[in-house]
Amino acid sequence: MKSFLLLALTAGLLWPISVEAFWGLRENEERQCRYEASKERNEFSARKTYDHCKKNIRKRLREADKSMKRRDKEVEIYTNYCKSIERENIKDRTEVQGILLELQARICWEELEKFNSGRINSLPDLGQYD
Repeated sequence: MKSFLLLALTAGLLWPISVEAFWGLRENEERQCRYEASKERNEFSARKTYDHCKKNIRKRLREADKSMKRRDKEVEIYTNYCKSIERENIKDRTEVQGILLELQARICWEELEKFNSGRINSLPDLGQYD
């Protein structure tokens, strides 16, 4: 039991992620904090900005990562919705219904393209099409 505890403690200390957390910021985090501090006018403000950044950068990066995952999920759901509209168009429809579905599919893909390019900040709510 003692040897297992010693082995677990040694593995925990030698694991690179825990070492980084213990020793400080990663290189890219350090660079970003220095860049933010360099925007300040005097040394005192720069030091305050740097210290604040050091304390909060990991939290901000985690939030940005969650935001990107949420955005990717939204794009995936909307892409599936656009594909479902195209599948509906293949089924037996009258000419007018087919034209309307084609138009709806085209608008759907255009909205997705605008979202991916950054021209709009959010995709339309899918409930408005039902």
